[in-house]
Amino acid sequence: MARWNKAVEVAVASHPKKVPGAINYGTAGFRTKAELLDHVMYRMGLLAVIRSWAKAGQTIGVMITASHNPECDNGVKLVDPAGEMLEFAWEGLASDLAKAEDNDIPQQL
Repeated sequence: MARWNKAVEVAVASHPKKVPGAINYGTAGFRTKAELLDHVMYRMGLLAVIRSWAKAGQTIGVMITASHNPECDNGVKLVDPAGEMLEFAWEGLASDLAKAEDNDIPQQL
């Protein structure tokens, strides 16, 4: 996927996955410690672009959540065009992209 070459280059250079294991998207999006979310935040920006294409160019939000949680408890979630939660069918795609090793990003996109 040549269209993603630069995005993958930036992901690996500036937002690499630094932690092993999986982080999964749920009703509240991704929730964990802030220091574990850098690669997730960048990758969800990429997924928001793809989701926007799937929704005929409508705006997709990427939200950082933490307002009522303890300082160490943070989150990232995608928001569909009318402000609704991300469509359930896309939650698995978000999880797969977040869990992917850096060299597997192109296959996930």
